[in-house]
Amino acid sequence: MEPLRLHAVPPQPARTPAAAAPVAPSPDYLAYLRREKRRSAMVLGARLLVLVLFLAGWELAARGKFVNPMLTSYPSALWPTFVDLVHNGKLGLHTWATFNATVIGFVISMLTGIAIAAALWWSEFVYKVLDPYLVVANAMPKIAFVPIFYIWLGSDYSVYGMALAT
Repeated sequence: MEPLRLHAVPPQPARTPAAAAPVAPSPDYLAYLRREKRRSAMVLGARLLVLVLFLAGWELAARGKFVNPMLTSYPSALWPTFVDLVHNGKLGLHTWATFNATVIGFVISMLTGIAIAAALWWSEFVYKVLDPYLVVANAMPKIAFVPIFYIWLGSDYSVYGMALAT
């Protein structure tokens, strides 16, 4: 007895109706497109205005000594510094150092969090001992840990400690 063979039907080319010729857009649709284009331009303009006002306010606050320019600098000083870093080729070095510190801090915080979670899950005693401290630490604003870790770890490794705190 011969095995049953299924024959595939060859694919048929797609048929398009003859009435599918392009149609000119209606006046209402064109008016809608104009309104959307105008609205998009207004949103972009408003975004740029907010940026300019923010930078101007920052510059005025730093120049007027409302904020400490040693901590915030001036927006007008940022652009020349950026251009200098690009021309010196050091922007990549600084970007890599920041990326590296971020990744190391993230990995350390993930491993520490997993270890703490596992300890709390496996041991009811550890959970009962550490729970009030973890609740208080979680309730504290994360920025409050910055000076603590800066003092404990110094300026070199404080980034990793701050990443652990969050």
